[in-house]
Amino acid sequence: MKKDISKKQLLIFMLISFGVPYLIGILLAVAYYNAYPTHLFAAIQMYYPAFGVMLTILLTRKGDKLIPKRFFIGFILFTAILTLMTIASIIWPQLPWLNIILTYTTPIGNIILFILFLTEKKERRNAYGLSNKNIRKSLFVGLLFVGVLLLRTILGYLLMGKTEEMINYFTSLTFFSNLAAVLFSYCIGFAAYFGEEYGWRYYLQPIVQNKFGKLKGIFVLGVLWGLWHLPLNFFYYATPADGLKSLTQQIVTCIVLGIFFAYAYMKTDNIWTVTFLHFANNNLPLIFASGMLSLEDGIATGQSLTWATVLAVCIQQFLFFIWPIFSKHFKKKTAFLPTINERADQKN
Repeated sequence: MKKDISKKQLLIFMLISFGVPYLIGILLAVAYYNAYPTHLFAAIQMYYPAFGVMLTILLTRKGDKLIPKRFFIGFILFTAILTLMTIASIIWPQLPWLNIILTYTTPIGNIILFILFLTEKKERRNAYGLSNKNIRKSLFVGLLFVGVLLLRTILGYLLMGKTEEMINYFTSLTFFSNLAAVLFSYCIGFAAYFGEEYGWRYYLQPIVQNKFGKLKGIFVLGVLWGLWHLPLNFFYYATPADGLKSLTQQIVTCIVLGIFFAYAYMKTDNIWTVTFLHFANNNLPLIFASGMLSLEDGIATGQSLTWATVLAVCIQQFLFFIWPIFSKHFKKKTAFLPTINERADQKN
């Protein structure tokens, strides 16, 4: 019976998490070919994995009184509102949708979600993987990841012969103001990064690791995570002509980065840790590198790629993020993280 429920849950999750972005991807293509703004499509897609998990739980575990319904329903409604606004941006492209969402909708929505999260009892958060626990381990992993990102950037400065620019930038008021601004943006925009991690790490990682093994499971998850980006690879990150190159780079990145994220989640069992890592990966490299490029140059949209650059990026990712496969968390053949049903049933 439980196996049947798990299969049903996986089917619902995959249909929502992949089906919705691919359908919205059709509108993204329309926006691309009509030269409409496309940033909203990249932003809204991040919410769909958690959206899929929450709908799956609400549909398949109806009798469970420990479901944090206020937070779940709030997240689902917020995602629906953002989706409707994204669709509206195609119908009425002359309106400043990006400014409206970034200035009003996203901050207000995130504040409301945070309040709803706080209203959920501790046992409900525990039952559905929302607890902020293992703080020391989480701080260690967070600082370690930021350190790796910083080391990678410093090496970039040195290889480009911009040591002086690096020192001047990292000791400037500009650097600290940029860093403060981006960290504040996390406080009013955490839901997007949580949106991906609650789907990939909390829900799907235990399933694929139990089925394929700890390392092979993360490889499978990385491929799926990469393919999930497909509409963005062809119509946002790169042009359709370079879409295959972008997708290849995306899959390798998701596999390798997924190894570090999986390590962090297995070490801390804290979804908020990997949520922060996702935020850090998407934002801090641009802040760190702003001493040698402008913020606009660092935004990866409409890229023109070659297979040589794709290979270079993939090698770089391997060098910096693949080492956790040698940690005890991957070597242990036991101690798998619980699936959503195992975790919830332990609390009932």
